[in-house]
Amino acid sequence: MEARRHLKKVIMFLAGTAALLAAVLPPIGYFGLASRYQQGVLTAIAELEAEHVADLVIAAPDDWKFQKIRLDELLERRPGMGKAQLRRITDLEGQVIAEKGDLPQGPSIKGVFLIHDAGVPVARIEIVQSLRPIIFKVFFVFLGCAGIAVFVFRAIQVLPTRAVAAAQRSLAESEQKYRNLFLGIHEAVLLMEFGDDLADATVVEVNPACNHLFFSCFPSLVGLQSVQVFGELHQELMGLFQQVLQNEVTVSVEKELPGLDKVVEISVTPAGKGRLAIIFSDVTEHRAAERQVQQLASFDFLTGLPNRALLNDRLKQAMLACGRHKCKIAVFFLDLDHFKAVNDSLGHAVGDLLLQAVAERLESGIRQSDTIARTGGDEFVIITMGLHDEMNASLVATTILSCLDEPFWISGRELFINGSLGISIYPDDAEDASTLLKNADMAMYAAKEQGRNRYHYYAKQLQERAVERLEIETALRHAVADNLLSLVYQPQLDARTGTVIGLEALLRWNNSDGTPYLSPLQIITIAEKNGLIIPIGEWVFHTACRQLRQWQHEGLATPRLAINLSAVQFEEPGLVQLVQDALQKNDLSPDYIELELTESAIMHRPDDAKQKLLELKKLGVWLALDDFGTGYSSLSYLKLFPIDRIKIDRSFVNEATTNNDDAAIVETVISLANNMRMQVIAEGVETQEHVEFLLARGCHEMQGYYYARPLPADQCGKLLIPGFVTEKWHSALSMSS
Repeated sequence: MEARRHLKKVIMFLAGTAALLAAVLPPIGYFGLASRYQQGVLTAIAELEAEHVADLVIAAPDDWKFQKIRLDELLERRPGMGKAQLRRITDLEGQVIAEKGDLPQGPSIKGVFLIHDAGVPVARIEIVQSLRPIIFKVFFVFLGCAGIAVFVFRAIQVLPTRAVAAAQRSLAESEQKYRNLFLGIHEAVLLMEFGDDLADATVVEVNPACNHLFFSCFPSLVGLQSVQVFGELHQELMGLFQQVLQNEVTVSVEKELPGLDKVVEISVTPAGKGRLAIIFSDVTEHRAAERQVQQLASFDFLTGLPNRALLNDRLKQAMLACGRHKCKIAVFFLDLDHFKAVNDSLGHAVGDLLLQAVAERLESGIRQSDTIARTGGDEFVIITMGLHDEMNASLVATTILSCLDEPFWISGRELFINGSLGISIYPDDAEDASTLLKNADMAMYAAKEQGRNRYHYYAKQLQERAVERLEIETALRHAVADNLLSLVYQPQLDARTGTVIGLEALLRWNNSDGTPYLSPLQIITIAEKNGLIIPIGEWVFHTACRQLRQWQHEGLATPRLAINLSAVQFEEPGLVQLVQDALQKNDLSPDYIELELTESAIMHRPDDAKQKLLELKKLGVWLALDDFGTGYSSLSYLKLFPIDRIKIDRSFVNEATTNNDDAAIVETVISLANNMRMQVIAEGVETQEHVEFLLARGCHEMQGYYYARPLPADQCGKLLIPGFVTEKWHSALSMSS
């Protein structure tokens, strides 16, 4: 109210001042202009008259002053002289020489001009006129201006008041509108007021959306300190708030608020002295949608495979990972052979369906950890990381090409398609992604030049090594298919009696001259990598059982036959059925069969291993733990497994007589087996000292070169004659072999 009264006084003062000026200034101005104008007119008339008098002075310089009649004639009013009331001639001292008319009453105005004789002033002429006409006009001007002044006074008195009232109404409406907006907006808005030190702030007002956003954490926000609202983000956000207050700018950041599990965009803007408006926009779903769009932008629309952009990113990430783990990456560039003929003959729709089918088959043929991408047209790129052996790249390449061996059924048509594959290795062939892809592309073209439907390495040296290993793999496949593998049998003896108590079947792959083509370990390693271990294992099992049955038919004293199982074989779902079928097919009692497993095979998944061992034990076969002490040697699991025999590894037996540590290990294993009611056998027995050491510690079952090397089936049969003991065949047979 006080402000309104003060404003009213100011308006009245301004209105009075304006009215006064409107009433006074125009008459004064008019009077000044009119009087000056009239004076100028009178002066001009005086100058004209002075010229006429000057002619008379020149004509009669001495007596002109006495020519009254002539002077009166000159002073008579003539047209153009105006309404002069008095016209007179005076000398320089002011004495009247001649005059005409009466001196006007009241205020007057006059025009004066000097009369010259040869350039010397001798008299002056005055024209005097009354100011009353001008004053009357000024009065009428004043009356008109007074009316205008009244209007100005009223206008200034009323219009600002109305304008102020309108502004106040507009301000109130605007405030209500923005309050409605503040209360109804979907974004959460929070007003904070800062103290003088700007170190903390207090929530002074919030809208309903803000209460809803923070309700799970704070039932009421008003009155809380900023440190309570923002928690661990307080220090970071206070720096932002202070920046906004000092620079008076609007700043936005994205944060995940503690306790809300939401991503919000925080916009901070000044809201008056010491106040900030903080707007929270929930962008959780928006960011999720952005990620989805980004994901769609990273995959091929036709096949759903990663596109070139995502491929480059994954390849760079794989290179960084392999750099840390010191492994290699293989990049396979696959181009379908004669794909253009499909498009040209059957149309692009069929071609697209074929590409989708190829993509599905390739995806199913590679590991989940590998990346397959479609880079355009009929080109695919596969990235395989974690390689420690170049041969693995050849195996993957073979798998990729074999995915295309079977025909594709597209729109009721049987289609055949092959591919040419180029391979580049990181870091052997290149150290950046683009060069790796380029090299694989070049290698792919080399594969096409060599006849298509094959793979080609970028590096010639690498290719030669891979080809060599591939040839070994191929030879092994042929050896399996052509029955070129063989079995030998190493006797297991009781050192106390010299009798054969068991045989171990061992795999061999020899050249034509009898020399080993590969060691058994190499055979198993390659077979496990290329999947041949399953058919080889089946062949070994059936062959060994068949040989055991043949010895029985020959009337030989057949002991138990130990057959090794690899870790891959042990995990094969059909193992139990394989053993059962082999026993039934050869009409063998399970007591004659012992299955040897390594610790690593059964400890890979011990719970599953226990179940499978129990199933095998139900068949009646013996179970032996091979190479005991070299793997996990977990006694807590060992007691749970139905193991019948423990084999002491040759690495401990070899130096048991000279190394106290190995001797202690051997003694411990023997004692462990005896205490757990298991049989124990030592392998790698090569000297008389080994025999004496083992016998002295309670181990009487032995296997090794001291007694016999692995022997072919026909020579081994001689050891199985009833009554045949070691002392009779050791010198005659084993030494000669």
